[in-house]
Amino acid sequence: MAIAALVLGICGILLCPIVLSVPAIVFGAIAMRDINQDPSLEGKGMALAGFITGIVGTALAIIFIIILIAIGIAEENDANDNHRHWNPGPGRNYNLD
Repeated sequence: MAIAALVLGICGILLCPIVLSVPAIVFGAIAMRDINQDPSLEGKGMALAGFITGIVGTALAIIFIIILIAIGIAEENDANDNHRHWNPGPGRNYNLD
């Protein structure tokens, strides 16, 4: 479980954050719980590293999604602003005859 958490955490940061980082958090937590219950088990460092990299990958994915949403909103506002232009209207009609 600890090795799986570490591998998933690293791949989650590099490849596919949401899909791989969440299982890394889960596997890391389960591995740390099992290691704490049975001291003869090894891999606490790997379990902790997998747990942390899973959290980092999830946080990066959330930040990336927020940035994409902000860019989309900015682009939409910019597209709407291009349709608005200054139109003074007919104004006053001066008769110069």
